[in-house]
Amino acid sequence: MSAESEKLNPKKLQSLSPFLKLDKIRPGDVLLTRGRAAHSTFIAKATRGEFSHAAIFLPVENSPWPFLVEADGFGVGFTHLPLVFLSVEEFRTITVYSIPNSPLTYKLLRHPEIENKSSEQLYQAASELQAKVLHRRYSILSRLIKPVDLPDNFKDFTEKLIRLTESRIDASSHTGVFCSELVAMYFDALGVPLFEKQRSIQSVSPNHLDESASLLKEVPDAFVDLSKFRHIEGELSNFRFWERKEVLPVFVRQRQDSEVTIRQKEEFEACLMSNIAEISIACLKESQHIYENIIQSANLAGYSGKHDLVDRFLSFANKIYLSNHIEIVQQSYERDQQFSGSEVPFEERVAWTQAFCKLTELISSLRSTSIRAYTRTDTLLAVTLIRNQLEDKKISMRTRLSLKRKRRALLREYRSYKASFPDIDLFVDKLKTKEPLTDKSFGLIEKIILEAKIAAIMELGIDPDSIPENSHLGEMTQAPNMAGSFDH
Repeated sequence: MSAESEKLNPKKLQSLSPFLKLDKIRPGDVLLTRGRAAHSTFIAKATRGEFSHAAIFLPVENSPWPFLVEADGFGVGFTHLPLVFLSVEEFRTITVYSIPNSPLTYKLLRHPEIENKSSEQLYQAASELQAKVLHRRYSILSRLIKPVDLPDNFKDFTEKLIRLTESRIDASSHTGVFCSELVAMYFDALGVPLFEKQRSIQSVSPNHLDESASLLKEVPDAFVDLSKFRHIEGELSNFRFWERKEVLPVFVRQRQDSEVTIRQKEEFEACLMSNIAEISIACLKESQHIYENIIQSANLAGYSGKHDLVDRFLSFANKIYLSNHIEIVQQSYERDQQFSGSEVPFEERVAWTQAFCKLTELISSLRSTSIRAYTRTDTLLAVTLIRNQLEDKKISMRTRLSLKRKRRALLREYRSYKASFPDIDLFVDKLKTKEPLTDKSFGLIEKIILEAKIAAIMELGIDPDSIPENSHLGEMTQAPNMAGSFDH
């Protein structure tokens, strides 16, 4: 895996759009698109809607990120989405996926009931679906008539007519799966209804998933709107996973012949884990950048004599720093302990999967709440500095009015941010009392958190989970570089 990345100019960025935000994706999310080809327009019109294709993000074992699975002319399988790092205004970085082939229309949907399902239930449904259809062929043509909005008599006649051309197909062979059928099969495995009124899995089209009778709801702000930014740059990861059109037909033929070799399976899983590591590095680097920004704000507050704000900034920085250490130790366990593979006892694989999911939840919570609280406090610091400027009687009336407008805007922004910190000890206690986890899972979670705290204390000389009173900059003004911790 190459650590380098390709710089993207505005024209190249536009050609890779749309961009789906990585942190907006959840297991079970449905991606609807309409391509630029003539047959895509025909499918959309035949099914009376905007879309011609549906795909679903499924949880993958040992990965905190779901992966896109779809059914198309190459078969049923995973699709690699190019990873892009967008640098937008105010030195902010957004990690996104590029949606291939620049679809004309696109939307991300989510089922409200998905939040009520545990990680184990999501994994179990995904495993059942993959066992049934992964690396199967695409649907035979006659089955594609069912989702089309046609009169029943004409639909039956057309289906029978097409079947005559398929008479040579072996009746014992699998008839294949089409795109929206794949989506419906996952929710059927979960036991979650997709529609207010029951509809057969074989008659679901992409546009049925978007209609008012569907229980799926659009995920807001899931895609990056390039027009909102005056200046934007991008880097395309040079990591190349697999080419769907090259790899998937091979897997489909092997499944049909029941000759999937161990070597090819191991290569595929190795590529999958490499891609997981690539995303982990990207998230850790982004978190490191946020940590450095917080330290800079703490310095500015210290120079301005706002020592109460210094303590707040250091508290946020330590939360971010601790989340980084938890992720590093978590990935170290994943790499060194070898919890995956058929030779590992089932109980140990289950324990690690549970621990991995809950630790990922803690990392995400620590980072998101710290960033919100930092943004709120940073806005308060800006308001304070503007107030100091307004006390200067030498400034012009025009400058004074401009500063007052900025202060009012910042105060509105300040009131919009709310944040509360997750307490790590309470987090573990809650798992013990409310979560159906095994003793081995608890042990792994507590051990990883403890190792992360010890590592952070050794590097910073301070416990990131409890800031001492009256602590100021000290040795914290230099932000340690965490990004290299995964590179080996």
